[in-house]
Amino acid sequence: MIQVIHDFKSVIQISKDQQSLETFANLTISETIYKLTELYPSELLLWCHKDLVSFLNYEQLTTICKSNCEIISYSLSDENYLSKNIGFVEQSIFINFSKKVKIATWQMSSMVGVAHADVFSAVKHTIKPVANLDYFLNSVAKVAMPLGVFCYSNPNLLTERNLNVEFQQKVTDSNLFKFVSEHYKKVWLLVLFVCLLYKKGKFPIFAFIESLFYSKISTDKIKIKPFSNIVANTFEYSNEIDVLIPTIGRKEPLYQFLKNLSVQTILPKSVIIIEQNPIVNAASDLDYLVNESWPFQIKHQLIYQLGACNARNLALKEISSDWVFFADDDIEIQPDFLAACLENAKKYQQKVFSLSCLLRTEKKHFTTCFQWVSFGSGASFAHKTAIKDLKFDSKYEFGFGEDADFGMQIRNHGNDIIYFPIPEIIHLKAPMGGFRTKVTRKWDSDLVEPKPSPTVMVFKMTHDSEEQLFAYQMMYFFRSFTIKDILHPIQKYKNLISKWNRSVYWAQKLITNQ
Repeated sequence: MIQVIHDFKSVIQISKDQQSLETFANLTISETIYKLTELYPSELLLWCHKDLVSFLNYEQLTTICKSNCEIISYSLSDENYLSKNIGFVEQSIFINFSKKVKIATWQMSSMVGVAHADVFSAVKHTIKPVANLDYFLNSVAKVAMPLGVFCYSNPNLLTERNLNVEFQQKVTDSNLFKFVSEHYKKVWLLVLFVCLLYKKGKFPIFAFIESLFYSKISTDKIKIKPFSNIVANTFEYSNEIDVLIPTIGRKEPLYQFLKNLSVQTILPKSVIIIEQNPIVNAASDLDYLVNESWPFQIKHQLIYQLGACNARNLALKEISSDWVFFADDDIEIQPDFLAACLENAKKYQQKVFSLSCLLRTEKKHFTTCFQWVSFGSGASFAHKTAIKDLKFDSKYEFGFGEDADFGMQIRNHGNDIIYFPIPEIIHLKAPMGGFRTKVTRKWDSDLVEPKPSPTVMVFKMTHDSEEQLFAYQMMYFFRSFTIKDILHPIQKYKNLISKWNRSVYWAQKLITNQ
């Protein structure tokens, strides 16, 4: 491991395996990092501010970065380098994250961090070294994450987290606008400017104009090296799998999926089926569950309460295996599907992952393994330790957002969610899909229709930053305007505000369980 000790402005010391190396005169910290990747292409590179060296967690440093496709850092400050204002530009889950656990984010810190030399080598000819280390690291991670580099904030880099350290690199308006210009579409520069003006009372006109002359960084020439583990996998992966299937009114598609499961090269231990029927005391439609012989245990419950959240929570109580396959009732898989999923989990040392689930006619857009922003409750795997004591929140019942919220619960407990492009799931999209029975929600009788959906608002209010929510509102209003609304903009705006306020009202009711 190569250690680079700095004071934010320049490199103070370089060492390899605790043996001092000569520093490079007149090179910035980022230039030094690039130079070291040339000299030591198979090494881990650690950077640390001089005031934090005595708090480095040496016991875990060599195992925290597990592969050649990881970059990990940690900031002691509540606010990250790019400030909360980056939330005006990006709505993803990587903006407002917990500092208490290891969690996925491309927002890096110069305070302390570690990455394999392969990460920097891959972007060396695309991302120019700059004097500001924080800007450089954030740029590297922002570009590399969608290409398959796993990016994390991890407090375990340090032995102490509650340090009274009075230093923090703060982004300037010019660098914030420059970053947005280099990593997002130009329209987001205008969004950022308007949000800063309206929400923060700032008027960074010169930073805005200057940023228009920067080009967006192209990733076409970046080639991430094939994934390889550099730390032995100590986690024991078993082949025991429970398949969790909520179903309603899909007798034939479910039967075909069970047939798919019955010919797997690694058979599931049990298949948990929660059958919903709105007709109280009605008999089960799934006669083949008892009339036919299956090579796995079937745990079947017939319930008369509708709702996917409730059904999945009932199924979670029945789990007895190490792995859970969250499946839909109208999908198709190949005989080696379960085996391939477990092989991926072992290779990438992951406990939670979602899979490609497309119609036969749909084109696959993602062909790389990377960190996923959601959780597909009809196409995902999770180890039991990653979902222990978790449940689908009933606030989202009969709405939207339960998948994403469950994913956030997983992340906030220290686990990542990875997208695997293979093996594939074919979504049959059988008839009678979705909400097949009309459900009356509390707000359906409201004189003012709440928009966006109150369940969407619940997710935004629970997991987004204040800046993200404000930008979401502004963009939602903008996209709701049509050409005909130009004639009556004030009336349209008042209407949108009214609907937004009712959505907030009902979201707060859901959050407080009223």
